[in-house]
Amino acid sequence: MGLFTSLIFNNGTAHTFVFRGQLPDSKSVVGEYIEPAAASTSQVKLDVKHDETSKTVFRSLLQYKVYIAGADSILAPITVNFTVVYSKKHAAADVILAQKLLAAAVADASFHTGFSQRLI
Repeated sequence: MGLFTSLIFNNGTAHTFVFRGQLPDSKSVVGEYIEPAAASTSQVKLDVKHDETSKTVFRSLLQYKVYIAGADSILAPITVNFTVVYSKKHAAADVILAQKLLAAAVADASFHTGFSQRLI
């Protein structure tokens, strides 16, 4: 079973990703997904990283990165991270509930506007 049931993600526009492959890394398991239909200058990708270095803690990262031109027309990155760190002693169900709670907070109707306006 893969990480995603579908590689089509919709943020108002459907974006289709493909698994590019597992990247070499001495301390982690790293997978990269790209969006082939995106402009090459955008360098759109999703990275999944599972840190294997700790004997007591699991660390996982899902990162979306895209280069978009700013007001000055210069390409600059936008990076969005979802990170989970937990003890290897935690039950998977507890970790999943914590992730779902944060996903629900992010799904709140006003979250994205308020967060990008730096509201607390």
